[in-house]
Amino acid sequence: MIDNAELPTAERLLALEIRSQKMGFVVFEGPTRLLDWGFRSHAHPTCRLREVVAKRVRPLLFRYGPSAVVMRRDNHYSSQNPARLRISLGAIRKEANRCAVEFRLLRTKSRKHFFVQVGCDAKHQVAQLIAELFEEISWMAQPKRKAWHSESYHTVIFDAAATGLVSFATEFNPDAVRELIANTESFRRPLDDVAR
Repeated sequence: MIDNAELPTAERLLALEIRSQKMGFVVFEGPTRLLDWGFRSHAHPTCRLREVVAKRVRPLLFRYGPSAVVMRRDNHYSSQNPARLRISLGAIRKEANRCAVEFRLLRTKSRKHFFVQVGCDAKHQVAQLIAELFEEISWMAQPKRKAWHSESYHTVIFDAAATGLVSFATEFNPDAVRELIANTESFRRPLDDVAR
């Protein structure tokens, strides 16, 4: 579940994914439309991290004027130590507050539960579903990788998109997300319990 109160259905949402040296972002206009996506580097020493992360997030907040910023509370995929993650979260929260944008944290368990319900047990399956839902980023989807291969640089974008999609599915517009997923070719399970 997401902390804080609900947003209106068609609001603009900035979904973020933090890694040790970069941050992926996706800007949603409702659950079915992506306005922008990409990543920003913040490979700096911890002493400058707060300033660098704030500098990377601020232009996104000013340019898109989202109603909320959503990101995962904890990230099991990041090699980043907890102190760096806390500093990054604090910097993002402070910038969001400065711009009068609501800041929300999504529990990783909620996100995983949502995708398991729709038949995506593995990370590459989630990325494939996101690629099918949003064709504008489908060219970046990485196929299943071997354990010894490094993660694609674009994976943070798909993780941010997944967080944003789950936010819409659990809090903002469950019916639109259910319909969106039902219209994908690879969907294999009934949608009765999705996003409820």
